[in-house]
Amino acid sequence: MLSSDVRALTLPVRRRTPLSLFAGDVFDKDEVDGVLEACADALAAYESGRSSTGLRADDLVIHRFSRAGLFADGYDADEVDDLLDEIIPAIRDHEARLMRGGTAEDG
Repeated sequence: MLSSDVRALTLPVRRRTPLSLFAGDVFDKDEVDGVLEACADALAAYESGRSSTGLRADDLVIHRFSRAGLFADGYDADEVDDLLDEIIPAIRDHEARLMRGGTAEDG
């Protein structure tokens, strides 16, 4: 996955209501948007041959998103998790390449 792929993503927005509490978690929209922007920035840095901006794949693995407030907009937790399951390996590949002394172009 490339930084441009992450920047082009649009997740469907869900409103958290009392009835939606039984339909699965809804993550805070602003928090998810911030993390995805950080992912795109990290991938862009790797793609240009630089080290990441500080975000590591392990940071994403351990990150726990806040739930959207009641009657607030957010993103379906399963969709966010699925997306991160695509982003994390891309960041790991770049991290491993840099550890070996390579660049993004070596991939």
